[in-house]
Amino acid sequence: MAAHVKRQHALVRERTAIGNELRGLLGEFGLIVSQGHAVIRQGVIRERLDEQRARLGEELYTLLNDLLDQWLENDARIARYDKRLQRQAKASADMQRLMSLPGIGPINATLLFSHLGDPARFPNGRQFSASLGLVPRQHSSGGRHQLMGITKRGNGEVRRQLVHGARAALRQFQRQEQPDRLSRWACSLAARLGQRKAIVALANKMARICWSLLAHERRYQPQEAA
Repeated sequence: MAAHVKRQHALVRERTAIGNELRGLLGEFGLIVSQGHAVIRQGVIRERLDEQRARLGEELYTLLNDLLDQWLENDARIARYDKRLQRQAKASADMQRLMSLPGIGPINATLLFSHLGDPARFPNGRQFSASLGLVPRQHSSGGRHQLMGITKRGNGEVRRQLVHGARAALRQFQRQEQPDRLSRWACSLAARLGQRKAIVALANKMARICWSLLAHERRYQPQEAA
């Protein structure tokens, strides 16, 4: 399953590179199109190319259409991987438990489940979080302990995706009208330390919660704020 996620990520990078090249070439000839995937999927660029075919010339017209075809092919393959991951996630009780936590979707659940394996490999959630490099480094001097940035050790891909999930979760928390304990803690942290630090701290906490969900075979249950 993790191999599917890695391949999907590779396709996303390829799609981004092709899209940037396509937009860059179009811009050189004064064909400016709005950002976003929808404008490409809806055929707007194809229509512009057909309208400007004579001015562009056959060689450039063919090149741009080839880039457009490559982008659309990658986009379709990414969509197929998305559906496959969603089917696998729905069929797994463990991944359903992980996805009960805000910010954890099929991709994150797949990567976390593949990395964690048997929860008994880790004595507690902190050790699992440490395996992802999400625990803060410590510096001791003269009997004083200072917390620094995270270690960034361990599985970098899982860590990056979990941080993306934490970013999405924080946005969701900040829109909640009735925050629970986790969302209130995350929003308070963002107000005091800023979004960036709060997101990393939330990712650390989410990793610990994920370990607990699998270790105790339960779904996430929001707790009332104190």
